[in-house]
Amino acid sequence: MNHKKYVVGIQHESEFPKPITFKKGTPLLVGEENKGFEGWDNWFLCTTAGQEPGWVPG
Repeated sequence: MNHKKYVVGIQHESEFPKPITFKKGTPLLVGEENKGFEGWDNWFLCTTAGQEPGWVPG
């Protein structure tokens, strides 16, 4: 799997009970783009140290 590294630029608060969390400047590994959930265009499956992967808006 080919991952690219990005740095968080703005804050986003999730409505999910156990979302991935991070602050501006946190390194993320950005994986696949959502291709199935309607209304989730430009969302990516991301990982960061010590947490489960989670969907993050582009």
